[in-house]
Amino acid sequence: MADIAYKKIQASSQGFLFRQLSALLSGGMTAAEALSVLKHDLDDRPLEQLVEALETDAAAGKALSEALAHHALFAAELVELVRNAERSGGLPEVLAAIATDFEQRHLIRRNRWRTLLWPSATFGVLVAIIAFVMIFVIPIFKEVYVNFGSDLPAPTLFVIAIADVFAGSWLVFGVLLVAAAIALPRLRRSRRYGLAIDRLLLRLPGVRAVAQRFYVARVCNALAAAAGAKLPPRPAIGFLRTAIGNRHFEHALESVDHALQRGAGLLPALRESGSFPARALKMVEIGERSGKLADALAQASEYYGVQASEELLALEGKLAALLYVIFGVIVGVTVIAIYLPIFRMGAAI
Repeated sequence: MADIAYKKIQASSQGFLFRQLSALLSGGMTAAEALSVLKHDLDDRPLEQLVEALETDAAAGKALSEALAHHALFAAELVELVRNAERSGGLPEVLAAIATDFEQRHLIRRNRWRTLLWPSATFGVLVAIIAFVMIFVIPIFKEVYVNFGSDLPAPTLFVIAIADVFAGSWLVFGVLLVAAAIALPRLRRSRRYGLAIDRLLLRLPGVRAVAQRFYVARVCNALAAAAGAKLPPRPAIGFLRTAIGNRHFEHALESVDHALQRGAGLLPALRESGSFPARALKMVEIGERSGKLADALAQASEYYGVQASEELLALEGKLAALLYVIFGVIVGVTVIAIYLPIFRMGAAI
């Protein structure tokens, strides 16, 4: 079989795969039968190749976890979670939770780009306008004022000085901007700087609220599946550590895992990490006390998922408004500074 293009299999496609497997296994099919049904009518060729490879292994008598382990697309922690679910008999529930996590991951990425699209486009247009003014318009006024020979007010001198710097170094600024755009993702992936950069990003206004709600929703979803399948929480935490996408939250999950490894209960472990809001901790406490932990965690996951989506939509409006205010102030100050000498000339006449 041809090599599978793993990079072309998006999170949404992986979510579809696990969602369909969960539904088919819940209907009483074996893994081999489910994969045999699933491989038909797939429009995604890399995903079709993956399903065919999984079906071949499952038809040979291998467990689903063994089949998944043969593909670099799936982290060892995900495979271990599936293996534990096979042993406990809760495989459909765990596959559904994995599907939900991939779907939430896709939702985060899609909404993140949608949220940034309009502000980014606005930012680009406004930067282009300001650059045009600085490079082409202000030098004209500067030449007029120099020929006039009068002393210029301080605001005008300040704007002209900025225009001189910009006109002489715009290429340097452009190169630095492109270099930063290339370097930041690479630094974020590094072990040395990744944690510091992720923590810095979370300090941006509005970002932490959205990120933390998505994080809590995903953790509660995985833990709900583990509780429903009668699994210990550590395999679910291990799976999330490789998929959470933020070093700060990954560090928090490591804290949870270490606490669980020491023998602490789920509630103390979550509380010790310091990354869970009081409402989520209270729901876990009530769920443990009532014996309905899976239901409580599922409700918490749904609640924080909705909250995160709403916060993300609100953030989009705030970003656009902030950009308009900032650039409105910049343009206003520039216009006033440039025309201030003309106003003074009119007053003198």
